[in-house]
Amino acid sequence: MTNIKMEFPFTFYGEDDFQKCIKIIENEMKELSIQWTVLEHILNLKVDIATEKVKKSNESRYLSDLEEYLNLYPDNTNIREKYENKRNEVLYRWEVVVALCGQLGAEISIDDNYIIFDDEKKYSLEEIIENDLPYFAVGNPLDDDFYDQLKQQSLGFAFAFILALKETWQSYNGCVNIYIDDIKYVSHRLFETYYLKELLRSKHQIFHTKLTVLQCWEWLCNNTSFALKKKRSPVYISVLTYILNREDYEAILYANIGLEKLFAPHPKGVNIQLQENISTVFPTIKQEEIKKIYNIRSKFAHGETLIPILNSFLELGEDKSVYEAEELCLEVLLESIRMLIKNNATEFIFLKEIKFGFK
Repeated sequence: MTNIKMEFPFTFYGEDDFQKCIKIIENEMKELSIQWTVLEHILNLKVDIATEKVKKSNESRYLSDLEEYLNLYPDNTNIREKYENKRNEVLYRWEVVVALCGQLGAEISIDDNYIIFDDEKKYSLEEIIENDLPYFAVGNPLDDDFYDQLKQQSLGFAFAFILALKETWQSYNGCVNIYIDDIKYVSHRLFETYYLKELLRSKHQIFHTKLTVLQCWEWLCNNTSFALKKKRSPVYISVLTYILNREDYEAILYANIGLEKLFAPHPKGVNIQLQENISTVFPTIKQEEIKKIYNIRSKFAHGETLIPILNSFLELGEDKSVYEAEELCLEVLLESIRMLIKNNATEFIFLKEIKFGFK
């Protein structure tokens, strides 16, 4: 048997945020147990949550400015007092680790790069030498499939808790650390959390759907390739995984692909369908806003606006419309997926009411 652990780290910089979020995380995940598949073998996992209060450096731009002013005005007691108080201030951050822990019915050696499952044939060293067997006859090579399957399901679990708990968006760092018998096997960044943090400040605030982590995980298992039960994921899920690892202009392009898949079922009149259907599902979003998003997307897609380098919108100057469009696209895409999960569905159905009258 081999102990396997996947750690998902969170960081909080304020005690109020920590106290609020840790209760939500514990209520949602402390008793959670799920099943993964690793090389066609079942891995039963339970959640363990650990917290630590860590003293952090109080170095900041404000402290640097005070130090600079103090050098210019060494006799200013007011500046000196502020500087001393700030320098002596004790600051803390709170580290939270949500870990999925389980035992795999296999013997795994990271150093020798092999894995032997309990139901597989094991060869002794004498048998290997006597029969001139390859070195890896002692077990399957610990190849990319093992790592990729752990990584893919880790991404699915991360998606489950970010879809269920927007409270985690500010604190989760997008990484997973994988341990084999308490030895760190690999650290991997699953996605960037920049976009999620930005959405917390969105003016629309359309996130009203209530979900549980288990509810999201089961939907992802049944409808996506995260849990290795399906070969393909819906387009809107695939583009979401892509968006969270790309630049702003790509976010607009790919978020639109997801929105078109959800809200424009017919190939003709895509712009009109998006305007009508999105504003129907989200009444607080105006059709004019949707039209603006589609127009920006079209400028990129058809070459009217050059795709910029290093995230700087050269063609658009200081115009913030691109960032606003990107934000709204991702916000609608995320909440739409959450609504589908809530209703155990994979697509929206738009019913057109036909009316007539007499003149």
